[in-house]
Amino acid sequence: MIDLSKTTSKTGCELYSDYQRIEEMHYFHGDRENWNLLFPVDGVGHLIMGKQRPILLNRRKMFLLRPEVDRIFHIEDFLQIHWVHFNLDAHLQYPPEWQEITPGILEITMDEKHIENFSRIFSEIHELCQIRQSGWYRLAYCLVQEIILRGNMIAQHGFTQKKIEQAARLLEPLNTPESMKKIAKRCSLSKTSFYRQFQNAFGISPGLYREQRIFNQAQALLEETDLTISEIADRLHFKNAAYFATRFKKTIGQTPSQYRKMHSFQKNKLQK
Repeated sequence: MIDLSKTTSKTGCELYSDYQRIEEMHYFHGDRENWNLLFPVDGVGHLIMGKQRPILLNRRKMFLLRPEVDRIFHIEDFLQIHWVHFNLDAHLQYPPEWQEITPGILEITMDEKHIENFSRIFSEIHELCQIRQSGWYRLAYCLVQEIILRGNMIAQHGFTQKKIEQAARLLEPLNTPESMKKIAKRCSLSKTSFYRQFQNAFGISPGLYREQRIFNQAQALLEETDLTISEIADRLHFKNAAYFATRFKKTIGQTPSQYRKMHSFQKNKLQK
């Protein structure tokens, strides 16, 4: 078993790149100190991060691994792979917006054109790390940033009208609310990308969209049922009636009791 977490960077800097073939049934630990970019070119392997389920490594996928989580690679036959270790926080301006498929592992799915473009960029990074001519370090980090930004574009391209509608539907079941992170994952998006794309589509954040739907339902329950304020608060998953009343007044401009009284009066007036 090879422990790469204890190896020293061949460049003497916080960026190391390699292109290698790893053979059958070969287990090894990956570098956990920095961010890792993994770009499988051929073959099959599995990646285990901490206690999470194994992730399949194969062609058409690229992975970005967060630091400080133990990682073990298991190669079943062979794996031909580009990889880069780098310090994202210190050197890169724009963060990744890839889908986080499991804690610590971000992923994008590529077509053949993407694979060709990324192969060229990884090869250039590897060459820079080997030659180490003047200015190589800054240029290598510019190329890493390009990979992340291109990955962001691929991740955002997946937010089609169909996925916008799917996101809206997932926000609807107010009796069993899912977290925004889970909804983003079901839409195959990172949480950051999900928030931005939803805002672009609806003009409001996912949280505000859900809140508006909740208070629309609260208004309907106050108008059309005899449920008490406490029962409505409980049905809509507020922690108590007082908190529900405070939030309702802030959003609607009246307390729940005032709103019900006004609409009951209007309803009786119309019936007369």
